[in-house]
Amino acid sequence: MDGQFQGDEDKMVYFLNKETQAFDSVLSKDGRFKFTGSIDKPTLYSIYVKGERKVLDIIISNDEYKVFIKLGNISESSITEKTNNSNQILEKFRKDQLSFAETIMKYQEDEELSFDKSQEIIKKLYTERTNNVIGNLNKNNNDYASAISLWDLVLNGFLPDTTVTLIYNGLSNQNKDSYFGSLIGAHLNNSLGLKIGELAPEFVLPDMNGINVRLLDFRSKIVLLDFWASWCGSCRKSNEQLIKLYEKYRSQEFEIIGISLDNNEKSWLSAIESDSLIWVNLSDLQGLNSEVTKKYNVYGVPSYLLIDPNGYILERTGSIGKIEGRIKEILNKDL
Repeated sequence: MDGQFQGDEDKMVYFLNKETQAFDSVLSKDGRFKFTGSIDKPTLYSIYVKGERKVLDIIISNDEYKVFIKLGNISESSITEKTNNSNQILEKFRKDQLSFAETIMKYQEDEELSFDKSQEIIKKLYTERTNNVIGNLNKNNNDYASAISLWDLVLNGFLPDTTVTLIYNGLSNQNKDSYFGSLIGAHLNNSLGLKIGELAPEFVLPDMNGINVRLLDFRSKIVLLDFWASWCGSCRKSNEQLIKLYEKYRSQEFEIIGISLDNNEKSWLSAIESDSLIWVNLSDLQGLNSEVTKKYNVYGVPSYLLIDPNGYILERTGSIGKIEGRIKEILNKDL
């Protein structure tokens, strides 16, 4: 893989295997860097340039790659493959999902639309996007990008598990046996234990000062569990939206509980201060090995779970826009 970014400053470039967490690194020279090797199956990696807040995901197989990284705006970077087009498939899927989320947010924030009208429009858009997603994933069912894309949808709660099951069953055996295919299979097996409408599992976690906090302490409030981490670029970006959501509804018995999947206390506390997270922040610093993440079947971040004032699960998703829609629903019912 030949890589390049603008400028001639020498920077450390890290190459992280997102499936095994193994990584390699190299010091760029005049804005150029190179990684070489062989691999026995398609694997998802991330490229991180020191000093940048975001990473560039790239599917690697035994192919030749040319990568141009746009510093300061990683999303505008480009990947060229000699024989495959997996990265183009994944990039298009993620850009389409982002565009869809932005459209949904626009209708949710349109104060000229009534709540019922905005929900009618959003429901229609969800149906159209769902049909489009199903068609594209089925069309590329043998490409590793489809397994990764379907896992993205599992994490953000975009599709109900019944639809995820249908798409998963249509994946090639190679994709089902892949790392992300295995995660999807495990999710479908475990999801029976945590459903919307059921009582949210109780937990106790320490806050920033080491004081234990219980979920039960927040009964009578609408609670958003925000599973995140300081090293998660999309989590840090989403914090901007969460702050707006918190300021908008905090006076109406709404609370956010941030549950960090960090392992490093300094990184966790620094991110809280840097992002100005003024809600409740908890962590046992055990990452994905935390008993809470196991209770809530959290496989990645960001992940959100909305709980009603009686402690029952209202919504599980990766979409803040969808969360706000459910908050409005429950507040309107109480009027």
